[in-house]
Amino acid sequence: LSFALLGLVPLLKGWVHLDFKRMQRIRKYSSAATVELSAASASLLACIPLGLWLQDYRTVLGVFLVQALTFVCASHFVAKRRYRIAFVRSHIATSLRFGIPLAANGLMMFMVFQGDKLIVGLSTTAEELARYAIAAQLGFIPVLVFSRVASSYFLPTFARCESSSELQSRVQDAFLLLSVAATIFGLGFLLFGNSVLRLLYGNEFTISTVLLGCLTLLQMLRLLRGIPSILSIAQGESWQPLVVNVFRSLGVFATAYVGWKNMGLIAIALSACVGELMALLFSVALIHRTLYIRLPTPRPACLLGLLTFVFWWSRSLAGDPSLISMLFGVTLTLLALWWLIMTAVESARRTRLSAQAVEAAPASL
Repeated sequence: LSFALLGLVPLLKGWVHLDFKRMQRIRKYSSAATVELSAASASLLACIPLGLWLQDYRTVLGVFLVQALTFVCASHFVAKRRYRIAFVRSHIATSLRFGIPLAANGLMMFMVFQGDKLIVGLSTTAEELARYAIAAQLGFIPVLVFSRVASSYFLPTFARCESSSELQSRVQDAFLLLSVAATIFGLGFLLFGNSVLRLLYGNEFTISTVLLGCLTLLQMLRLLRGIPSILSIAQGESWQPLVVNVFRSLGVFATAYVGWKNMGLIAIALSACVGELMALLFSVALIHRTLYIRLPTPRPACLLGLLTFVFWWSRSLAGDPSLISMLFGVTLTLLALWWLIMTAVESARRTRLSAQAVEAAPASL
């Protein structure tokens, strides 16, 4: 009965007032922030009393219900338009045509994101699964935050572009900015990932530096895949993320083969990285072929990935924890980060100059 009550969570959220989403389209995020923070704060405050009262797994169920109920109430509180229910067949048909591929894409993403953990659980011990899953989840949380922020900001930005040249420049800048975010995340997770794991869960949940590097690269690639997906949705091509994730799901079979051969956690993580890289390249090619948008090659990010991976791999094999080795790797990483930021700044400068030239052209005529 308790698990059946989890069905109340999507049922409650079905009554959310979506006016705060409308405000996001015009880049007003205060309503969305109020809704999100209210739900998160209420669920956090409910943890202690529910835990003291129930003292079992029902506490989590209660927290989910409090979060959903607060989310619904807050969405109605911040809304500026009346909540109405209507049945318009044409609107429903349009929503289904656009939404069904996104729903199917959500299922594919769940399979892709949880596939490697399932394979680890089937091919190794429960202890290895726990270490792998906790480290992967710790790396996925900042990627999820970056992705949600990017989606909230860039989705209306791409949708409001009036020309292909404007869309091209916006997409290039967004991709470079997300590359900066991926680089900063990768640097932080490489340097402090095991320290955070040790602080939160204890020494028994730390992982090898090579596996940490593989998981870092995996999450960086997932973050970079966000821009092609956001662009496709903004242009009404909701089927494209589904096609890309269907292509990505083929890599799960390669990961399953690696797990079946008992090649270890590093090989499983590396196979997942290869799958994410192929999906990223496929999504970039699909965007170029269908929307005629060319994404920049994040060469500095690739250099960063290569340098940090080689550094951490050699450091692990040599067992060299010396300060000189650490400073060498950090120096290489910071140089790649500086190169990437300079590339983004130069792209923004070129975009600004081209926009000024377009605005000045009619006056010169």
